[in-house]
Amino acid sequence: MSSATRSDLLKLSSQDSHELLVTTQSQLSDKCALVLRSHGWLLQRNRALAPSPKGGNIRADILAISSTTGRQIAVYPRWQATSGTAEEKLPFQLIKFEIARAAKPDCADAAYFVLEGPGWTWRDFYTSGALYSYLPSGMSSHCMSLESFARLVASGGL
Repeated sequence: MSSATRSDLLKLSSQDSHELLVTTQSQLSDKCALVLRSHGWLLQRNRALAPSPKGGNIRADILAISSTTGRQIAVYPRWQATSGTAEEKLPFQLIKFEIARAAKPDCADAAYFVLEGPGWTWRDFYTSGALYSYLPSGMSSHCMSLESFARLVASGGL
């Protein structure tokens, strides 16, 4: 492992918030990928999970596969610069992942929606888990901040 990679790993593992600062969707996606790769996950981007009932495929932004256990998770980085419709679409995105799992149960074990950006007005509601009281029980989707996601990956809790 190079010293730069080792340094990045230590920074991400220590949860130094300023090291996780992102300002665009692309940066958020790249940080999620870095966190996962730094902890032994193999990645595939824009991976089809299962056929969509309306045609085409339901996709994961990042499909991560554990190099030790084979566990597969779908990761959906979501950056919101200004208030808008992205946060209104999030509950349906969670449901679409559940549709993919119903169609193909082995497509992924869980989904993680990583929410960042100043435009989220419902972010606390989503990341606190309050949304789940309005959705069917047993969903395998989770909403969290990048910092919480990095902490969960570093702890081996995925």
